[in-house]
Amino acid sequence: MNGRGFPWLLAAIPATAFGHGLAYALAGREQADAHHSYLVPAFLYSAALLLAFCAARLLRALSRPRRLSSAAPSLAATAAKLSIVQVALFALAERVEGFAPAPSAYAIQILVALFVAIAIVYFAQLVRRCERSAIEAGDYLRRVLALTAGLRFNHVSRAPAYALAVSAGPARFPRPPPYL
Repeated sequence: MNGRGFPWLLAAIPATAFGHGLAYALAGREQADAHHSYLVPAFLYSAALLLAFCAARLLRALSRPRRLSSAAPSLAATAAKLSIVQVALFALAERVEGFAPAPSAYAIQILVALFVAIAIVYFAQLVRRCERSAIEAGDYLRRVLALTAGLRFNHVSRAPAYALAVSAGPARFPRPPPYL
């Protein structure tokens, strides 16, 4: 996928929110205060936006495939970018909430970033396979249409009685009643 492929930054927001909740859950801390009221809606809206983008990208790959698709994104580069952004967003969120983040929370954000990077790479491979399949199906359809364009169907002339029966329809020739 090229630079317009998968915006990894779009995946960073729900991943940060998920990692934030996971860090608090593993530390046994409560999130039921007013400082965390934004967390669930932020996760839900950003995850819905991410899913809508993925569905649109997959639909585009099937409907308008590109012939020259570049290589899949690098797992290491994507994980590094996501880790940096997620740690920065998490630190910013904790600063705004008025808490000091634990070092283990940063490790959880990096681990979540790695899993999200793996999902991004697999999604990019799926999109490339869909593009290749759509291209192959289009080529096959073009070949079949080219082969069938020259075919002519010769109509065999039928007897006049057959033509009369076909043009009159079934209403003119009712079935006899069944035997009892």
